[in-house]
Amino acid sequence: MKFTDIARKEVVEAVHKLNSRPRKCLDYATPYETFMELTGLDAIVLVKGIRL
Repeated sequence: MKFTDIARKEVVEAVHKLNSRPRKCLDYATPYETFMELTGLDAIVLVKGIRL
């Protein structure tokens, strides 16, 4: 399988699934929550604006 064979939707779904998972190293917060807390930016909105 080549990266060119992977649909944008599949990539976005995988990124969302990984970044929505609570992490012990983040005191059981999700990467999305931690990013928003540290930067004040909504990572989900930022990811939707990226063209793959």
